[in-house]
Amino acid sequence: FMLILFATTACKDSSIVQKKGIVSIIIPLYVYPTTVNPQTKNSYWDDIANISSHNTKISVIINPSNGDHGKYRDENFKKGIEKLKASGISVVAYTYTKYAHREQALVKNSIDFYKNEYQVDAFFLDEVNSSKEAMPYYKEIQSYINKDSKAHEIILNPGVVPDDIMMNDTTMERVIFEGEYKTFIDEKNTLDVSEQSREHNVCLIYNVAKKDMQATIDLAIVKRCAQLYITDDSEENPWDTLSSYWIAMLKYINKLN
Repeated sequence: FMLILFATTACKDSSIVQKKGIVSIIIPLYVYPTTVNPQTKNSYWDDIANISSHNTKISVIINPSNGDHGKYRDENFKKGIEKLKASGISVVAYTYTKYAHREQALVKNSIDFYKNEYQVDAFFLDEVNSSKEAMPYYKEIQSYINKDSKAHEIILNPGVVPDDIMMNDTTMERVIFEGEYKTFIDEKNTLDVSEQSREHNVCLIYNVAKKDMQATIDLAIVKRCAQLYITDDSEENPWDTLSSYWIAMLKYINKLN
């Protein structure tokens, strides 16, 4: 009975998203470009690049050496990025901020490196301080990213619903949930956010069994997530593989869109 009631609620809210067309997939692909997917025998990157999606925007977060990408361009990353972009996939560069305590000069160096060497489309700022006091730190980085007058997408990752000042900022996206399936479905974890904020919200959910995939997507829509990714990976780093059912996930989201 609980499942039937939940599905009805989810579908009702899904229709709102369909009309707006804002359900998209964002994949934290924290794996080297040549790493082989044992399921397909292709590289994980090729598995994504070889998929075309006309209804759903797909973004991939790249993460060379956990944000410390080194001094020189990695040609495997360069080739992989070019292949992803040729498939219409948005490439998002990872860097971390140590909860607004990392020197801004180091973050800015990473931004310049990603722009000059990899020509990325967007930026994912990790370890984000969600308090209102930290917002000037992130607004300064935003100004630096967009100093060339190109409006790059910027995603902040506090991993939780942040203070209102960050939630009300319509110039950047934010991860309002990053965590396990069992935490995400907990009724206490309501993600109390407004309908107006939906298009800027990102949810990253791991340890989701295949049988729970569609229901988790429906619940993410109810919880007002516009960009999302779910995976059955549950190890120490749940973003170092590709979800085993990611094509089924894409097909389901395509139907919603």
